[in-house]
Amino acid sequence: MRRVKQGLIAAAAVAWMAGAPGLANAATNAQKNDAILSGLEYLAQNQNGDGSWGVYTPFDTGAALLAFEEKGFKAGTDVVLGSIPTNYGDVVGRGLTYLLNTAGTPNQGGGLTWYNSCCEPDTYYMGGVAPALAKADLTKMVNSFSGFNGNAAVAGMTIGQVLQGVVNHAAYGQNNTQNDAGNWWEGGWSYASDKYQNRSDNSNSQWPTLALIYGENAGVTPNGPISAATVKAELKKWIANIQNSDGGSAYVYKNSDGWGSNMSRTGALLVEAYYAGLTKNDPEVKAALAWINANWNQGPDGGWNGNFGLPYAMWAAYKGLQSEIGTTDTSTITNLAGCGSLDATQTCNWWEDYNNFLVSKQDSVSHAWDGVCYAECINTVEYTSWSLGILQATEVNPKPPCVGIECPEPASLSLMGAGVVGLGLLRRRRQNA
Repeated sequence: MRRVKQGLIAAAAVAWMAGAPGLANAATNAQKNDAILSGLEYLAQNQNGDGSWGVYTPFDTGAALLAFEEKGFKAGTDVVLGSIPTNYGDVVGRGLTYLLNTAGTPNQGGGLTWYNSCCEPDTYYMGGVAPALAKADLTKMVNSFSGFNGNAAVAGMTIGQVLQGVVNHAAYGQNNTQNDAGNWWEGGWSYASDKYQNRSDNSNSQWPTLALIYGENAGVTPNGPISAATVKAELKKWIANIQNSDGGSAYVYKNSDGWGSNMSRTGALLVEAYYAGLTKNDPEVKAALAWINANWNQGPDGGWNGNFGLPYAMWAAYKGLQSEIGTTDTSTITNLAGCGSLDATQTCNWWEDYNNFLVSKQDSVSHAWDGVCYAECINTVEYTSWSLGILQATEVNPKPPCVGIECPEPASLSLMGAGVVGLGLLRRRRQNA
């Protein structure tokens, strides 16, 4: 997997329940709204001086930026929120500037990517950064950002052209027929996408796939040496080789390491299936959804496995389920912990099950979701950003499947209401970030 335990984690030990949440009452819309706004305030007040966030700074910065962008905050929109007034337009502008200042040109294949001074694989970074770029103003010139350092890799480009570079490199990095025909790793991604490493795994492969999805949603598809059609065809081969007989996803080919299926990798499989063009009516997706339903109420086991209380797994499962069935589906994931008493506008389903759990686990003082360490460590910025992403019904697939003639909007899309006034939100406009 991608992480080792780190001394930099904000909270190394958090008491999580071993089983499902099972709270007496579900989170109301007002509680979710407060959780979102106070969580954003935490992120704003913990941004680094260079505009970045977290430990794995390009990845974590992209995750934090997406949380702000999903709430409608953009670079150049002057918004002050909270007990310690913080300009959210500046927060987003600084975060994007950090990404533009640190983008690099890979050794092979062209395009753009991000590297860590230590050892973090850049395939993860593409999946963290691309969504934040895709939600920004694609026409905005890189050189117009205050604080841009003249980075030659992106100077003179628009945000849309930077996103194009990321998408091109994500497509190039896939292990495909051109280099790997018939090998067990064909169709997936290795940790470093600027060279083939004779391996792929399904924790890693979801992230460049996510970069390609967000690019396509924004109208940006690969125009480099590898086309989107090639990537999607190869992904179908990878899915066939990574899906276990129980419907869940292995880590590597045909479960050759014996690790079996788990929630994070099965969520990743659904993300890949969505990009490959497979729907909930295809047998691969049906089998994966059935596995998730059967294992929905798992708590963390101290290793890689579990759902509730394991942030990496929850975010992976959320992305896959939102892509394939949407946040309003009530018929696919039925093995719920139980949403309890709901607002009249809410329906108990898999998404509300997650919301219920997350609202109950937000720190009452910092308003963050604290980092946790099991087999890997998830730092506080990542957990907070992913929790906000779930609560805000982030759309990996902007057109989720509908039940009936019309798709009802997720309840969270209307969360910004009277609670904003209570937290003292002041809006004004300005021309530049």
